[in-house]
Amino acid sequence: MKTIALCTDVDGGLSFYHKRQSKDREIRKKLFSYSKEIISNEYGASQFKEEDGGNVIVLANPLKAEDGIIFLEADAIPNVIPDDIQRILIFRFDLKYPSDRKLNFDLRGWTLKKTEKIKGYSHDEIMLEEYAR
Repeated sequence: MKTIALCTDVDGGLSFYHKRQSKDREIRKKLFSYSKEIISNEYGASQFKEEDGGNVIVLANPLKAEDGIIFLEADAIPNVIPDDIQRILIFRFDLKYPSDRKLNFDLRGWTLKKTEKIKGYSHDEIMLEEYAR
């Protein structure tokens, strides 16, 4: 199943000066519970560590992957979700960070399948929202 995974702050902020706002190792562990391989670009892959328990495949344009969980950050997050994406995983930090880019794609036509509170390592709470077409 082709899936996009991304992180945002409580206000939908995605990035600040083209860089990630924050990260949390519990998100990486959760992603590897879905799949032992994550696809990302070089920037997104840079936050993953060997101890996270999986493998990261680095592609210049991860959205061109045929299948799998695609972890996107900052400028790699599209404004329009490609038609071949079947699922979106949004990890929302419990804080508001400075941002110059907000989550702005349209989720009409998507169904919120599940929400889950995750105890983060550097965040008290992270809300996972799982959407499907």
